[in-house]
Amino acid sequence: SELEQQLLISYAQKGVCVLDVYSAEWGPCKAITETFRRLNMDAGDAVHLRFFTVECNAVLESLKNPQEHQAAGRQHQRPKNTEAIKDALPEGWEPVLTAQRGKSRPLFVTYKEGKKMSAVEGVDTPAIRSIIKDLCTVKTPASEFITNPRAQELWDDQFNPEESEVGFEKFCKGLQVHCGYTV
Repeated sequence: SELEQQLLISYAQKGVCVLDVYSAEWGPCKAITETFRRLNMDAGDAVHLRFFTVECNAVLESLKNPQEHQAAGRQHQRPKNTEAIKDALPEGWEPVLTAQRGKSRPLFVTYKEGKKMSAVEGVDTPAIRSIIKDLCTVKTPASEFITNPRAQELWDDQFNPEESEVGFEKFCKGLQVHCGYTV
């Protein structure tokens, strides 16, 4: 499907996708269009940021006839490690679209590098803006800060080596797992 292709492109380009998921009866959200335009301008070339309107009924119908999309030559090559991209595949987002059918409030779903990061129901512009800005912030790899080889091993084993920050609880849990402690 077109949605799967776009999420896989986001994964390949280490980008951010924002989906405005709506039901045909109500139409896409126009109130937040200007906010998206500004966020896109602010992101510039630093990150591959894309916004899509997704009519849940049409996309779900397209899943019933996948041969049409393959015949049209639109099939995008999937990476071999599908675990890393499971949120970008129909199995990951189909339940979200199904749940949105018939709802009047839009659902804004964010993905970073093909992984679902958040979902905001309704037009909560400050929350949506904050989430997108955070996802677009270029993170410095931990390897640029860590000088102790054992600490770098812990980080590489338990966290995303491309980032330099994790929440306190996640860090403590990762440390426990790495050291083999159980609580």
